[in-house]
Amino acid sequence: MHIDIYNSISHLDGFRNTYGVDYNQYIIKSISPSLLLKELILISDSPKDTLGILQYFDIEYTHNYLDLFTPKDTLTNNISLRIR
Repeated sequence: MHIDIYNSISHLDGFRNTYGVDYNQYIIKSISPSLLLKELILISDSPKDTLGILQYFDIEYTHNYLDLFTPKDTLTNNISLRIR
């Protein structure tokens, strides 16, 4: 989730209990990092720095769900609906 969206909805009831009290904790809950990486994320000064840490450690992280697809994938291969 982009930092702007996080900031826009972080005030909603229960959001911070589920996703963390700040963007760094949201990232930690999203990727389940190692202890070292978790510490680096927690002490980073900004969301931009946090995303830079992920990039440095070659951790792919995107704000766009469709970026996760490989060229052979399509949305229809990923999501299907069957009505019986």
